[in-house]
Amino acid sequence: PSNTLIRAEVRLFNTDNNRVYRVIRDVPAFGRSGVYMSEFQLADDLTDTPEIFASIPNGVYGVTVVADGPLVAAQSTYDPSKRQATGTIGADNLGTTAGILPEGQFGQRNTTESVGILNSTSTATTVALTFSFQNGSSVRQEVQVPANSHRTFNVSSIPNFPTAQPYGIRYSSATPVSVNLNSPVSASGSNFSDA
Repeated sequence: PSNTLIRAEVRLFNTDNNRVYRVIRDVPAFGRSGVYMSEFQLADDLTDTPEIFASIPNGVYGVTVVADGPLVAAQSTYDPSKRQATGTIGADNLGTTAGILPEGQFGQRNTTESVGILNSTSTATTVALTFSFQNGSSVRQEVQVPANSHRTFNVSSIPNFPTAQPYGIRYSSATPVSVNLNSPVSASGSNFSDA
């Protein structure tokens, strides 16, 4: 929390069309804020006063939040039709050149799991991923990520990827990247609200 107003710029990097959208938001002192997808516009069409434009295309996006003061960024979703919920906490700065994601669970409580990689720098990079499984085996995968772009892939697309085994991911890159693991958890009955 801060005792002063903080200006934040939120950028969306579209996986499908490599376009960048942004919105600027003022967060009040000791306050919180949020953005709606309908508030974003193309980054090259902006002024410092954001206006509401037609909605951005459906798709997968990487997100950065740059602020002029301390800020915690988080994203959450709930899809009542699929009875799925996801949540992600933001990474510091533009990401890191190495990191670990400890909670892979493809095939345990879900039928899909995807890895998203955001490169918000001006340099293309190759991200080396090592999936380490509970039984001691590992699978390696490299992903090319162009400058100022977001890439995503489903772990089921990796040949011979084991299912129903917990795993962790180690990643490394020559430039800072943000890597996240999207593991939607499905539930039936009384585990999730019907709201």
